[in-house]
This record gives sequence, C-alpha cells and structure tokens, in this order.
Amino acid sequence: MNNKFERRKDKRYIIGFPLEVSAQDLAGKKYREKTVLKNICIEGAQFVTKLSDKYYPGQQLKITLYLPGTDEVNARMTGKATVIRIDRPDKSQINHEDKEIAITIKIDSPFYFKKINIKPG
Repeated sequence: MNNKFERRKDKRYIIGFPLEVSAQDLAGKKYREKTVLKNICIEGAQFVTKLSDKYYPGQQLKITLYLPGTDEVNARMTGKATVIRIDRPDKSQINHEDKEIAITIKIDSPFYFKKINIKPG
C-alpha cells in the first residue's frame, strides 16, 4: 500500500473472519462482543465495532477468531491482544454515531488453536 500514513511494517491481509472480543471497559465492567476481523499482519490486526465507548488504548483483550469450517469440523484460534489505536470517524460526517469504529490491536501471544467438532444433525 502506498499510503504515507500507513503504520504497519509488514504486509497486511484483508480478511472478514468472525471475531469475538472479551474485555473489561474503563469502569471495570466485563463485556463480550461479536464482530468482524477486517485485516491482519504479523504484529497486529484490526476489527470494527459500534461499541467505541468500551475500548481504550492499552486495554487488554482476549480475542477468539473463528475460522471457516467444513460440514464435519470448525476451528477457532484464541489469543491475547492490546488496543493500540482507535480510529474514530470525523465528527463532521453525517450520522457519524452509526459508523463502525476501527480498533487496531497488537497481538501479544501466539494463538491457541482449538478444533470444534460438529455433531451430526
């Protein structure tokens, strides 16, 4: 990408996998959100949220990435991450409250892979 504001050192890969985020907000209240992982690179990733008030820089997250499956098996990968940036929409935009906010994270630990067996229906 030839963008002078690009902050990644490594190539990013655009994906659209389901993601579950578990964390505590600034008030210490636990929450869980299902969202979509938008892109990933060696050092981090980015997802979108409409719950921007729940996230803050430095926040520790548990993330679960759901991988595409087959009729017999599904899989997920779980790891820990830290919020490093929150890209809020420009307040001059119409309906900026309804916009998804991009949350950029640094991946802190290797992902743990877990196979999920699907029971025959």
